[in-house]
Amino acid sequence: MSKNYAVRLRCPYGDNESWIILENRDETLEQILRTSWDFECEAHGVQREFPMEASAKDTELASKPQAAKPAGRIPRRGFHDGREFQRHSGNSGRKGESR
Repeated sequence: MSKNYAVRLRCPYGDNESWIILENRDETLEQILRTSWDFECEAHGVQREFPMEASAKDTELASKPQAAKPAGRIPRRGFHDGREFQRHSGNSGRKGESR
């Protein structure tokens, strides 16, 4: 039987929190809490975090859901200030070392 869940997520860059509704989920509450979810922070854009808390909700409470998906591959994006993410291999790029 599928359920609806209310999930609270916090942006890793600050104190911004978001509540999202997950509709028609087959997972248990424990599985929801162990899954990282994509959500949109008002200040920093799309983020991926594990829930701080979650609870099962009645169907009528989920009338205005925000889209949320289990975390998979997030498209490569820059930081919120416009810088691009840098991927580093095992080499730290210290002076005198080649990349």
